[in-house]
Amino acid sequence: MKKLKSWTKVLLWLGGLFVGFIILGAIIGPRPPAPNAETARPQETAEKPAAETGEAMYRIGADGGDSTYVPAPAKPETEMPDKADVEPKAAPPARLDATVLRVVDFCTIEVKLDDGKVETVRLLGIDAAKPEPEWAARAKEELECELMQGGVKPGLGSYPYLKRVALVIDPKCPQRDEKGRLLAHVHYFDKISFDSAARQGEQEVQNYWKDFVKFGLNNAQTWLIQGGVVKFQTKYQLSKTMTKQYQDDEKIAKENGEGIWEM
Repeated sequence: MKKLKSWTKVLLWLGGLFVGFIILGAIIGPRPPAPNAETARPQETAEKPAAETGEAMYRIGADGGDSTYVPAPAKPETEMPDKADVEPKAAPPARLDATVLRVVDFCTIEVKLDDGKVETVRLLGIDAAKPEPEWAARAKEELECELMQGGVKPGLGSYPYLKRVALVIDPKCPQRDEKGRLLAHVHYFDKISFDSAARQGEQEVQNYWKDFVKFGLNNAQTWLIQGGVVKFQTKYQLSKTMTKQYQDDEKIAKENGEGIWEM
């Protein structure tokens, strides 16, 4: 009887051990078969060619010999547009020739450009903040005399450049103000300058009209500021050359006690 009980325990122990091995095998799972040479070879050569990856690579020989270096393909060059096909941005003209139609006030004129367009022009460098009525009226009269009459009294004769002006756009400030007026330095060909050039021939007249802006001659703002009928203003940033010119003009007016600066 005791022998039967002993064998029963042994059988139960062996059965439990067998069940344990079965459960452990189910958890771990079957081991994958080791790859042989025939299955490994396709994996080594299954890489994408350099033309597709865009990178250099080494390709192992089919017989397991030396590997072959495959360089990356050259990147296609981006075609640059021909310079002739690129249109440059149009810069505002530095000078606009025009004919004065009327003087609006002491710092504003109306002109007709040579292309036929009518523009209202605000003279740069003139202080327009609450001017005294007396001096505003005086400045307007000076502008009418210089621009509409060539700087001489009416009836003393006409000349080809009467009422002609050259509007110079300052590169340092906006092209127009908040009212849409064109902002410019105004140069004109007065009668005295014309007569002086005419005595040397027509070519000299043409040269003067072409170059007088270059040398800063016959500037309407200078005429008004030096005469003391207006003040120089710094509302708009101007080029260094014109800023210095108008500052010097006002200094002369102060030293001579002209107009507003009369002692």
